[in-house]
Amino acid sequence: MGIEPTTSCLKGNCSTTELRAQTSTKRKYYSEFSFTRQRENKLCYNIFMNSKLLWRILILFVAVFLIFSLGKNLYQNWKINQEVEKLKVEISELRKANDTFTEKLLYYQSQSFREKIARERFGLQKPGEEVVVIVPEARPKVVEEKTIDKSPNYLKWWNYFFGVDK
Repeated sequence: MGIEPTTSCLKGNCSTTELRAQTSTKRKYYSEFSFTRQRENKLCYNIFMNSKLLWRILILFVAVFLIFSLGKNLYQNWKINQEVEKLKVEISELRKANDTFTEKLLYYQSQSFREKIARERFGLQKPGEEVVVIVPEARPKVVEEKTIDKSPNYLKWWNYFFGVDK
């Protein structure tokens, strides 16, 4: 789409009208070219600006995703640490219970416990030992006699509500 000068103009033998026509054609071509170039520049600028905007949006989404993931991980770590602390407390309680059961087991397996049970349950004694049994004193039962009121029921109610004592 280029404009080529005529051969007479190249030799320098062209008329002014011919030269003017060629120049106006060149101007027209260059003005179209510059307009097209400006449009292309504007289009490139818009694409570039949109790509900057796209990059910013992409970076924003990535940052939000990373922050969300970090927060989620921190929360999970906190919950796990809480559970670990609960389990440590439970372990210490179970160790204490285990220690008491071990002490009881050792006591129940000891000779002194066996002797105690033999004396209490079976009434056994060591050789040369005398057993003394203390019998609780028998107290006579005191029976309270209830006096039965043989007055009619309406009088009982009357006395109950109006407080008339006999």
